[in-house]
Amino acid sequence: MSGLPVELLNAEPGLVSVILPTYNRAAVLRRAIASVLSQPSMPLEVIVVDDASTDDTPQVLSELSDPRLCSLRLPTRQGAAAARNAGIRLSRGEWLAFLDSDDEFLPEALRALTTAAESSPAKVGVVYSRFERLRGTRREIIPGRLRTWLGFLPLKRFRLSGNLTHALQRGNFITLQSALVRRLCLEQAGMFDERLPRLQDWELWLRLAPHTHFAYLPQAGVRLHASPDSLSASAQGLWEAVQIIQEKHAARSPELSAHCNFILGTLHLHAGRTAAGRGALRQAVRGSPLTLVYWLAWLTAALHPALYRLTESRLGFRYTLE
Repeated sequence: MSGLPVELLNAEPGLVSVILPTYNRAAVLRRAIASVLSQPSMPLEVIVVDDASTDDTPQVLSELSDPRLCSLRLPTRQGAAAARNAGIRLSRGEWLAFLDSDDEFLPEALRALTTAAESSPAKVGVVYSRFERLRGTRREIIPGRLRTWLGFLPLKRFRLSGNLTHALQRGNFITLQSALVRRLCLEQAGMFDERLPRLQDWELWLRLAPHTHFAYLPQAGVRLHASPDSLSASAQGLWEAVQIIQEKHAARSPELSAHCNFILGTLHLHAGRTAAGRGALRQAVRGSPLTLVYWLAWLTAALHPALYRLTESRLGFRYTLE
């Protein structure tokens, strides 16, 4: 489903609603919930949506007692986007935050976001921060230093604040868990597209960007824990999501079409489909001839797949599958 409306009649000014979907994450669910409830005193509600878990998730939730916490169990598994939409419908907050059940908010994260939101002009509908991603012992802060420096250039494609329509067409740099979204924005653009197995946040930002401005906080606000069985590790899910985004949005934007072709080219090459990968990367270059990374990917893939793999590993330009 796409462009689902959201009921705004019961929105409570100043209240932050945190939507936390979960599926078979009983072992880490307490950590995620605790990271929300331990935020400094502020108007807050936490809505956990159990997407028909088959582990001990119901028992974990039954053992937690806090007036700010409520839970909803879906009768059948419907996916993260549907679970988030169910949580949104149940929520009452003027502002919405989102957290996955294997991740955690850092201390003061929600206070920093709400303080920035309250001091921002009415045209700002999304406030977001950098985020920390852990893969084993590797720690990464996103957006990285180079992307942050590029944000100071007077070019629409590199903006981190304001109207991000052009910047988001070149890929996503805002993870959903680091963002605070004004509820009113979802009335204009709709909620999460439930067909998407991945990239649900990017597709939402693409719809929101023409209607609202974004505000950026340079400190990290959330810690993401990479896990091997995570949905975000699915190459097939990424493939399906990019195809849907192309169908919905790419016809209006050569830059977005180019970035989708770049992702698809990467997926083709890693699946051993060399000719298809080269073709998709060539389309990326044609759509965005000023983007150096597309040229590097296409030229090295055209010369030899092994050279492409070496270059991408050294320069880190492959679209992440993790």
